[in-house]
Amino acid sequence: MQAYYGDHSPFRVGVGTLCKRADSTTIRAVVQAVQEVLPAVPLHLWGVKLASLKSIDLTHVVSSDSATWHDKLYNNRQLKEAAVQAGMSVREYSIKVKLPAYIAKVQQAVARAGALPNQYEANALAVRNILQPLGWTLHIRTRRARKFAYAARRSSRETVEERYLAPLDDLRTILDRAAALPTIQS
Repeated sequence: MQAYYGDHSPFRVGVGTLCKRADSTTIRAVVQAVQEVLPAVPLHLWGVKLASLKSIDLTHVVSSDSATWHDKLYNNRQLKEAAVQAGMSVREYSIKVKLPAYIAKVQQAVARAGALPNQYEANALAVRNILQPLGWTLHIRTRRARKFAYAARRSSRETVEERYLAPLDDLRTILDRAAALPTIQS
């Protein structure tokens, strides 16, 4: 298709359902796999999160989109209140206020793209390194758009034992208290 349309056409390959992916590491792996198979083809990322835009190689990514910029996905009461306070409809407020703010965030994310992995990933890697010698691994579970860290180990063929550690946002706290991690054994 690119050969047919030429190098200066709007042609691109869409990489979809990234909004359903658990973390930036997975999204980065998906994008890298596509780039390996299609090294010179421009890509469009469907539903990619801002955190992921910051941490992936955007060399061949020419566009992306997200349905979260307007905060209307979950019938957001705060959005409605902000629109009323601004004397606008929700649609007008979304387009005049929310969209420009989101575009600025995307531009900031793209400017930092391909940098070091985001802080969550760095913290998760450090916690994995602490847990591994103790016979545990790190599991990250998502509930209602929040992520939580668990220490996990296989206790038998069919059973995986898990111990709750903290919200993913608080992994730094776990690292700061790394000396306390051996207590998960008891």
